[in-house]
Amino acid sequence: MSYYSCKRCLLKTKNFTDIKRHFNKKIKCSKEINNFNNKEEELFIYSLIPFTDNVQNINYNEVFINKNILKDKDKLFDEINNIEKNKLKTCKYCNITFNKIQDLKNHMILKCFSILLNDIYKHDPDIIEKVYENNITNNVTHITNNNITNITINVNTDSIISFDKDWDVSHLSNGAKQSLVISFVKYTKTLEHILKNDKNINVLLDKDSDKGFIFKNNNFEEMSKNDIIEKSFLKIYNHIKNFIEDIKNNNEYCIDIDLLEEHNVILESKYNKYYTDNLSKSMVHEYLIEKYENVKDRAFNNYNTIMNCNDKITREY
Repeated sequence: MSYYSCKRCLLKTKNFTDIKRHFNKKIKCSKEINNFNNKEEELFIYSLIPFTDNVQNINYNEVFINKNILKDKDKLFDEINNIEKNKLKTCKYCNITFNKIQDLKNHMILKCFSILLNDIYKHDPDIIEKVYENNITNNVTHITNNNITNITINVNTDSIISFDKDWDVSHLSNGAKQSLVISFVKYTKTLEHILKNDKNINVLLDKDSDKGFIFKNNNFEEMSKNDIIEKSFLKIYNHIKNFIEDIKNNNEYCIDIDLLEEHNVILESKYNKYYTDNLSKSMVHEYLIEKYENVKDRAFNNYNTIMNCNDKITREY
């Protein structure tokens, strides 16, 4: 039995037309947590190769992936349609003849079309990359963690703050807190500084997915992206309120109390505007998602570490 499997969301279908339609949707499917650290081009390409008897026929030493392939995916689909329609077995670009039509389709997807794009985008010297077998696993349902390379794991899982708790701000000096309070981008800057502490890297978010994952109960749990941002926004607000109180109680830099009150009013105004103005809410989501995106690799390291630790505990018991 043959089928296709989306490497982003693990959807399975028997028809290439369905997987093509799936990748042409305006709203992308939700990315599974195991695939967060894979490149979108990889996920796309390997989703187009069918499984036969639960095995994908891929020679990874021959795979080339062009970084523009998603932008030109319609052209690739046209090439595949042409092969199917005319029952072709010979590649029109390199003249290699294959025994089966599917073999030519795989060849076009995994190699020749990207080489064609390399000629089109030859002004970019770093446009093409070779993908080796140790970077991609031939797993039936998804690309596993084995394809994540060059990751140094040095996280103590006991030290990661649960998302339902306040972040650890012990690394912020009084001067840093004062700078954040009087900043005109206090919400995004506060999150940026909070995420400098590894203990606070407890969100795994992808801008192209409508869901993310949060660290809670010694594991990463699924949560909608909107809920993650709303809860993060409220936590940031509460931390800044605490910063203001800390400064009032220990005003070592002699910050004008009127200035603090002025920024407290700004803080409250932005907080209220978030819940009453859709444009403001959209901008907050955009900025906070960007901050989480910037630490996605560190969050995925934490995820890998926790999964490894949980797996070890399971085996021991």
